[in-house]
Amino acid sequence: MLKWYDEKQTFLKGDKMTQQKTCYIIGPIGDADTLEREWANFVREHIIEPAVTACGYQKPARADDPDRGLITQDIIQQMFEADLVVADLTDHNGNVYYELGIRHCVQKPVIPIIREDQLPLFDLGTNKAIFIGEGHLIVTKAIEDMKSRIKAIEQTPGEFYSHVHMHIKLKQLKIFEKSDVNIKEFIIPIFEGMLILQSTITDNVKMLVDELVIKPKALKTHYPIPTLPVLELMTREWMKQDSSLAEWYRELIKKELEGDKEVSPPPEDKK
Repeated sequence: MLKWYDEKQTFLKGDKMTQQKTCYIIGPIGDADTLEREWANFVREHIIEPAVTACGYQKPARADDPDRGLITQDIIQQMFEADLVVADLTDHNGNVYYELGIRHCVQKPVIPIIREDQLPLFDLGTNKAIFIGEGHLIVTKAIEDMKSRIKAIEQTPGEFYSHVHMHIKLKQLKIFEKSDVNIKEFIIPIFEGMLILQSTITDNVKMLVDELVIKPKALKTHYPIPTLPVLELMTREWMKQDSSLAEWYRELIKKELEGDKEVSPPPEDKK
């Protein structure tokens, strides 16, 4: 259901492939002219912005930007809508953890970061944070780490894992148990059928390897490479008959041998 919801939201917003992706920052901001604000501005300008813009995102937004409107409303909205959220967990600000919890429930990508002399709270142990600081080396490493994290996120779009995510998935399985669908009579046989099919395909691949690689090398038997029409015929006939793909190859390969020479592949007892 969540996947369906995300797909509908994407459709309503238009083709996001033609739009720059958005990034939103949550973290301790503090009042103007404070050390907290100075830190927030440094992290934004020297670490987050270079990393995300290099990956094709818009300049990252923050709740105190003049065009953002009501702070609380804007933050909640962006937890649902932003393509990427970067959460600065430095000093363990309660508001930041609250906002991060909302993002986890939405199951969209978030990258946690924290000052190098601190650690995230226990419940975020499975979401590895990127360590940041003001030194040149750690700034450079943080940028590269963030770019790598973004690339990894984009390789599996729509997937984000956290304790909350796993709980939601388990709840979705509970829905099956409470529905009219009998999970033992409907879902389990499907998975069993998939496993049987996978086993069958694996067995046929092994037989083909035996026919095309092992036997020719052992007995110096040279088989020609089957043409595309022959491969298509093999596949079509195999789907119709209760016979292995290797057996069909034996029959069809005879017709492909040079000079119409009738040479049969080695019998089974010569393996």
